[in-house]
Amino acid sequence: MTNTAEDLTIARQPKQQRSRQRFGEVLSTAELLLREQGISQFSIPQIAERLQCSRNAIYKFFPTPYAVLNELTQRRLQALEASLISESDRNPAASWQDMVKRIVATAVKFYNADSVASMLILGGSSTDESYRLLELTIHHLGSQIRRMMSIYGRTLPADPPDVATLAVEIGSAAFRLSYMTYQRITPAYEVEAATAMIAYLETRIKN
Repeated sequence: MTNTAEDLTIARQPKQQRSRQRFGEVLSTAELLLREQGISQFSIPQIAERLQCSRNAIYKFFPTPYAVLNELTQRRLQALEASLISESDRNPAASWQDMVKRIVATAVKFYNADSVASMLILGGSSTDESYRLLELTIHHLGSQIRRMMSIYGRTLPADPPDVATLAVEIGSAAFRLSYMTYQRITPAYEVEAATAMIAYLETRIKN
């Protein structure tokens, strides 16, 4: 049975404790290398050299460098989603507009504190799989925005296009532009992300 291109970009999850330890070591080392030199020169031989292990010991779980990057991306996206949902559920804001600002501020704090997350998520998807993971997270966050709006007595259209998800895409676009320009999300772009999301949602509220 041959591997498809998609198979080669997905990590093979370990089952045994010793294998899980090696799996984690590979990811930790990959993060260090990404912080040190960025993504352009990232490779499995570099990870093997740093860990002082054979390349085959890594290929067993990560058939290509993209599999490592996608696993890191997935974990960062899950952490981001959990952080934003926690913030929206934590304490009510005075208005839904203030809640959007809080959610945006939480996302900015997350990205600016984690250079690897910014690199992998805002720097551009490395594979179709990482793009799929990103879009899935944005869709989940859109659902959270829709739920949050309903708490404040605001209803968004249920018919396509999904305006809640589009609002998240708009904010994410501001983040990406700031990162590509300044390698971080600046306060000015944080304000613009929240302003753009609020302005768009205000035009789509049904009540």
